[in-house]
Amino acid sequence: MIACLQRFEAWVIVCSLILSTHAFAQTTSAHAAPDRSSHPPLVVCANVPIYPTLARIAHITGTVEVQVTVTGGSVTETKATSGHPLLVAGTIENIKSWKFGPATNASFVTTFIYRVSGEETEEIENLVVELNLPLQVKVTASPIRPPTMP
Repeated sequence: MIACLQRFEAWVIVCSLILSTHAFAQTTSAHAAPDRSSHPPLVVCANVPIYPTLARIAHITGTVEVQVTVTGGSVTETKATSGHPLLVAGTIENIKSWKFGPATNASFVTTFIYRVSGEETEEIENLVVELNLPLQVKVTASPIRPPTMP
């Protein structure tokens, strides 16, 4: 009988530890910041990105990375961490057009990839744009022939 009682007490102690650990984990996760890397915020509206004209003429390609902060559903801060200056300005202008749900508060890095492909043309042609918002944007354009001097 004593052995049975000791096993019961040990079982109660183990169950108490398990329950208190579970309760602590729930409390901690409720106060922890959400994991934004696995679930990026949903973009509900955005302008179509363009390839900056001077960059196309100069055949400038590359990647632009921007740290983006969203508060109350609007982009409130952008900071380019890499990229050619002729590409950065257009990238930030496009990101500032993005709208999220009104309760969205988030911070994340987005990457714009600019490529020039095909034959030079005198006229601006449509771009190929691949969107994986808000994490990645790929913009591919045909190069523009520099204007000739008369």
